[in-house]
Amino acid sequence: MPLYTITHTTPLSSTKKDKLATALTNLHATKFTTPKMFVNIRFVNAEHYRIETYVAGKAMEGKENNYLEAHVRAGAERPKELFAELAEEMVKIWEDVVRHDSIRVFIYGDIIGGYEYGFPIPEAGKDQEWMRANLSAFEAKAEEGEEVMRDLVAEIKERKLLG
Repeated sequence: MPLYTITHTTPLSSTKKDKLATALTNLHATKFTTPKMFVNIRFVNAEHYRIETYVAGKAMEGKENNYLEAHVRAGAERPKELFAELAEEMVKIWEDVVRHDSIRVFIYGDIIGGYEYGFPIPEAGKDQEWMRANLSAFEAKAEEGEEVMRDLVAEIKERKLLG
């Protein structure tokens, strides 16, 4: 449901990308009730794609230029303080994995709808009732052999996401 985009000039090995993706997925899944399979992480190498960034009206070319952006579902159940905590934890993950403090974090509460794995995404704070309403469909897809649905059903039970 969320989409995290890491735009970076600092070189990231596959191992570092894996660690960042795992840590951000776990962070989001535990801070909210989002199942891990719905946490999307995308890496964009700014050097490779020639993304030009300006800060304070000055080109950042040749300088470390790393952004971690999170597009999330906002709602009354998710106060600003919760997102401030999320931002701090995102910075810590970057610093722990990359060993570099050159990161800017932005969180956008702009996801108002979407569709993943054949299901419309729920409103923020409505994950439990959405999972309850769709559990039989998740289980049917899991029984048909869809690995991602098997993982989802197992996670719902393991993490007791239905309450």
